[in-house]
Amino acid sequence: MTQDSDFRDRVLVTGCYRSGTTLVEKLLHSHPQVAIGAQPFSPLFWIAMEKFHGSMGITRRYPLGHLFGERGYGPKARDAFLGRLELSASDLDRLFSQLDPSEDFASSKIRTQRDRIDPGSFRSVLRQFLELLDELYPKEQGRIVGAKEIVCEEFMPFLLAHGHACILIIRDPRDVVASVHFGKRGEYTGAQRPVLNTLRLWRKSVAFAIELEGTPGFSWLRYEDLVGDPVRSMLALTSALGLEEFSSSTFDGELQDQSGEVWRANSSFEPHAGVSRGSVGSYRARLPNSVVRYIETLCLPEMRLIGYEADRATTFDPEVVRSYRDPFEETHSRFESGYSHAPVRVDAEIARFEGIASGELSADEVQASYLFARTHAALRSAIQDTR
Repeated sequence: MTQDSDFRDRVLVTGCYRSGTTLVEKLLHSHPQVAIGAQPFSPLFWIAMEKFHGSMGITRRYPLGHLFGERGYGPKARDAFLGRLELSASDLDRLFSQLDPSEDFASSKIRTQRDRIDPGSFRSVLRQFLELLDELYPKEQGRIVGAKEIVCEEFMPFLLAHGHACILIIRDPRDVVASVHFGKRGEYTGAQRPVLNTLRLWRKSVAFAIELEGTPGFSWLRYEDLVGDPVRSMLALTSALGLEEFSSSTFDGELQDQSGEVWRANSSFEPHAGVSRGSVGSYRARLPNSVVRYIETLCLPEMRLIGYEADRATTFDPEVVRSYRDPFEETHSRFESGYSHAPVRVDAEIARFEGIASGELSADEVQASYLFARTHAALRSAIQDTR
């Protein structure tokens, strides 16, 4: 396959929200050979996926969602669409109108550069944005430019096939939920969303990590490993990206953001500078027992597979799913009241676990419940001692 330029000179960092994507982005940007922006042109990904949904005649709550329950198309159809997608001048006008000037230094600068981006294919427009980003963040030794964009896992197979590197970070789902739903409300993730939606987004990350494991240009890591041993974790990434190693002092003390200011971690609890393990396991002091049990029940196979020990769930108990209620008033306008305990979703979650155990599923059922056959097989192995 012909690639746009040298392999791995462009990178996407992604993952579920509140999983450490910003920390990876800041650490990478501190490398003298890397320029990376924090969600500098997010609407490009939203609009591309909206157009894909429109081509399929489907409507979704968000352009980028958890993907579970999807039927009637597969990843190949999505990748093929991205390969032929052309963005018009009016598409670009809409994209620039949606850029958030407060999101990032790069976003605030890019929104004034509409005349620098020409209509064209999705790949062409993305390349132009990255070239502009590279100008905004000049590095004397620069050779890699990229962006951090949350919940963009579905773009990774396409980007990997066209010369991009992709980095996915995964965090303990209990700490993700504690941060999203029991931290500083509204400051980072907006109005309350159902816990089930967050868990499905988390499982999406795990599904893609399993599916893409071993793909050239793809790396994934756990947040806990990154903050526990940043030197080792970042050495793995620099090696994968073909970069020189970080200076041994990079991870000592404070980090700088892209504007040169001291970066204060966007923690939902206690702001801090630099790399800190302080948030690891914070769910124990913040989550109600019922929420911990619910998370572990729904995510038990994935947690076991990637090394998170459960505190309260040793097997899948369908009664935990049936009796669970989110312990807050859902206020986000995009979700109906009682989303997490709606019978159709309760039944789907119970059937999902039973489907992991049985293995007798059609390709369509595997996609709807596990996203990939490889993920389904890996989860089956992980639950052998959970029943």
